[in-house]
Amino acid sequence: MTRKDLFIYAYEQIKKGRMLDNYYRDNITGADVYYELISNTLHIWVEPSNEMLDYETNFYANSVNTKIGRFHKGYFIAAVRIIAEIEGLCFNSVIISGYSMGGGIVKVLTCIMADRYKYKYVRGVSMEGAKSINYRADRILKKIKNAKLYTIVNNNDTVTKIPFNFVDGGEVVKIGNEQRRWWKTGIIFRIDLSQKNFFRKFLTIENHEYNDFKDNFMEYINEL
Repeated sequence: MTRKDLFIYAYEQIKKGRMLDNYYRDNITGADVYYELISNTLHIWVEPSNEMLDYETNFYANSVNTKIGRFHKGYFIAAVRIIAEIEGLCFNSVIISGYSMGGGIVKVLTCIMADRYKYKYVRGVSMEGAKSINYRADRILKKIKNAKLYTIVNNNDTVTKIPFNFVDGGEVVKIGNEQRRWWKTGIIFRIDLSQKNFFRKFLTIENHEYNDFKDNFMEYINEL
């Protein structure tokens, strides 16, 4: 699969990921995972569930140290639980893709699976995910011959620029005009009442927009 083919595949997964045969909801992190084994290739799609758990996972951004580097703790927990879900499947290669929170998880999952399955082809495409791995994990990943991670960053999206203690990872592809919509960028504090009657603040990013990403990504693919 060429680079362009992989990007087209990832773009189509935004619309078709839910059509993969197997579904797994991680009730700890809120990740929705769809996967299927097709012709010895394991396809994995990860996306947020758009529930309260997503916020907790996104902001659980302190580091967890492993032998291959440091990771975003919330996304690391999700990645480990996804690996436990697919344990026992036999495959020669894996394609992992995901959007938003799923994109952040994809980076961690690609690093772990590349280290675990060094003799299998591992491809990851992270779309609009927050930063979630450190420099050491990124260096180790790049040294693994059969592994490749692409991080698609929409310049219009603040989500992809945080948290500051991690890096994008892999080959970073920037799309969109960074100046076009920065005037609209804003962090909105939304106060919700939890079940325990405590007020909690959650961050939402105004321009973390699905359609804007799709338009810019497709424009980039067409220029390849």
